[in-house]
Amino acid sequence: MVKHLNEEIHSSETDIVIALSRKGPRMLEYLKRYNSLKEFSFTTEHALPFIFEQISNNRDKKYRIFIVDDAIYFGSTIQNLYNEIKAYIDAYKLDNVKIYAVVTAIKASDSKTLNIDDALLLNYEGKEPLRAGYGHYFVKCLMNDFSKLDNTLEVEFPTIEYDLPSNVDEQIVDEAIKKQYPDAFRSEQNGESRAKWCIILENGKTSAFNKVRIFISANKLRFVFMNPHYFNNNEETLAGLMVRQGSPFREMWNEIQLHFKNVELDIRKEFNNEIRRNRLRTQVILANYILSFNNFLVERDKINAIVGSLGIDENSYSIKENNLTYLIGNVSLVANTIGRLKVAADSNLSLDPLLSVKEMTVSNDYVLESNSLPKDELEVLLNHNLVMISKSQDTEESLSAMFNNLTILIEKWTRGTIYDDNYRLRFGYTMKNLTAFVHRYGAFKIEEPEKFQTELHSWIDNRIDNGCIVPQYIVDSASSTWMRVFRPGENEDLLLSHLARLVLCVWNQANEILQVQKVNTYTYQSLLSVVIDTFRECLEKEESYLQFRIDGKLLPCIGDKYRNIVDYMKDMYILTEENDFLECSPRLQNKEFKTCTTLSRELEENIRKKIKSLLSPKLVLDNPFGDFSGDINYELKELLPISKIEVNIQKLKDDVHDLIQLLLVSDGNVVDMTDNEVDHLLSNYFAFIKPYLLSDEKVSKLEIDGDSIYYTEEKLQKILSLYNILLLVYNYNDDELLTQYLENKTFLYSIGMGDIVTYIQDVCLRKAKEEFHNDNTLIGLLLKFADSI
Repeated sequence: MVKHLNEEIHSSETDIVIALSRKGPRMLEYLKRYNSLKEFSFTTEHALPFIFEQISNNRDKKYRIFIVDDAIYFGSTIQNLYNEIKAYIDAYKLDNVKIYAVVTAIKASDSKTLNIDDALLLNYEGKEPLRAGYGHYFVKCLMNDFSKLDNTLEVEFPTIEYDLPSNVDEQIVDEAIKKQYPDAFRSEQNGESRAKWCIILENGKTSAFNKVRIFISANKLRFVFMNPHYFNNNEETLAGLMVRQGSPFREMWNEIQLHFKNVELDIRKEFNNEIRRNRLRTQVILANYILSFNNFLVERDKINAIVGSLGIDENSYSIKENNLTYLIGNVSLVANTIGRLKVAADSNLSLDPLLSVKEMTVSNDYVLESNSLPKDELEVLLNHNLVMISKSQDTEESLSAMFNNLTILIEKWTRGTIYDDNYRLRFGYTMKNLTAFVHRYGAFKIEEPEKFQTELHSWIDNRIDNGCIVPQYIVDSASSTWMRVFRPGENEDLLLSHLARLVLCVWNQANEILQVQKVNTYTYQSLLSVVIDTFRECLEKEESYLQFRIDGKLLPCIGDKYRNIVDYMKDMYILTEENDFLECSPRLQNKEFKTCTTLSRELEENIRKKIKSLLSPKLVLDNPFGDFSGDINYELKELLPISKIEVNIQKLKDDVHDLIQLLLVSDGNVVDMTDNEVDHLLSNYFAFIKPYLLSDEKVSKLEIDGDSIYYTEEKLQKILSLYNILLLVYNYNDDELLTQYLENKTFLYSIGMGDIVTYIQDVCLRKAKEEFHNDNTLIGLLLKFADSI
């Protein structure tokens, strides 16, 4: 991309670069700072009204337009922008401008074919084609790169910037912020970003939310003010936004409005619906920019106190021009607007209450701009959300589920099925939608609403910073209101989607070997734990957010709460389980989500090789449905909590000793175990033996290798063998099963059960099984064996 742009762009005056917001402009900022991209001006699609006013007023100049984005994942967004620019050219009847090139870093192999006439399509030119699903890894890496900018991806809000004294400690900044805003909280860092904070301000019914985000870099302290409001979908209402405001706000807005109004009637008549809609969207965004800047004016005393305590002159602030440039593109208008905003700040002015903003209460569970999404699909989305939020354990799981469902059920579904691509992505959740839905249906208890709001804002900020969700302005079809909503981004959810794709990668590889469309649950859990343990360093580097863990029972988990991964995937309907076998959820069959990960090619391939080595033909050939966890867990033997297991073994010995004693009744008779006693044995097995016991072959290997773990494993073997004898003789009453078990004579003798085996076989040979109940010889032998463990 750098090569293409450096070679093709010749003039900042007549080469117009339109970077698709939000990643586009941040990508060009990053490439200029770190990858030798040459200097040239650029803006975004929001500035099209100003761009074509300029081109129309300078018909003696020849202009070339470059459309720039990070990637073509599907292609509808770029195609829609191309179509809109063509419609502008036609409406203005321009012959001095052409769309010269569409420039991206990559083009996904499954993206649509773009209809861009004779414009150049410039992207990746490597020797090998991009692998399927590479876009997931690419966009994840891109977000990590952007973290170096120490800024939000959101370009439509004002940024106030101060020069930071050298070597200011982050903790000092933290203390300064929290002295003025005690409820301020640190946002989660991503990639190589430094510390960042969020301050939630008081919010009203006319505002979607109200907050300040603070970023610190090596030499800058940035305050980003965010206060988007609701507006009627009406041009005249917006035009009169500042009619009752004083100077300089009224003049500022009137100048902006002139650029929208001063379009000749015959040209205006040629504007299609998309142009009209997006011109109004630009006005909404600019209105929210000014309303958000008003927060700086209102909060100025506290901001001054923060920077003053850091040794910064309170009047040394600057209003960053780049975000406003991305919205307007007109250099003189940007300078005039910034100048007027600074006059307001320096004169301690602020906005009076506005009459043009709209009050809004939550009615629906989501926002749609049109009815192009079928009712059936939306009902499926709602039902999935209801089921999964009922199984979510906290705020993060709830939100991740809701956006992952949007990705799988709506965003992916709309590819190629929506008759008008303009509406394909015009859906999402507002902050109030999310709050109401989780409060209404969440199974976990929300005891502190303020804490929930902190968790919600923290999650939203983190997902925006990572490109997982995209804020956008759309018209709510139910209320004809402009709203700022969140839809899924190209970098799918960090928690559920990134984890689920890895989980399915492991499942797919296991199933490819077993060839039975299902994997034993215990086998699968062990495979996933070994993958986590083997590639821990790589996974921490590539998927640091997931915080992989292996618990004391060698089960795969994530996070500080040690959420069991398999249970979580079942709760989120990624995997389904029946009779201790896991299958891929039917809703993911034949979908790209099932087959592609967010991992590098190298790590993905190494995981596949590891699983192949664990499920060797020798192990699985005769029984692809088998439980191989005892063999696989040998790889995790160093993680076995030996001291804890030894404590459990003593408890198991005492417990089974007591149980055997209970089987003895008066006159030396022995009774069968009750159902409760059987359940107790089985419960002990699954809780204290099964998680830690390796296969007999692996235990023998421990003995040969002189590994000290062998002695603990042998004790577990003995207790399990004792359990088996008790169940076979005093519960199952199955002669054939008992005979089969005793055929493992060599092993049973090796662990000291020779006397027990000899006695049982003798009784069976004499067909005197009644002796098990009217003679306590066997009970005596079992007690003696238990005491020897």
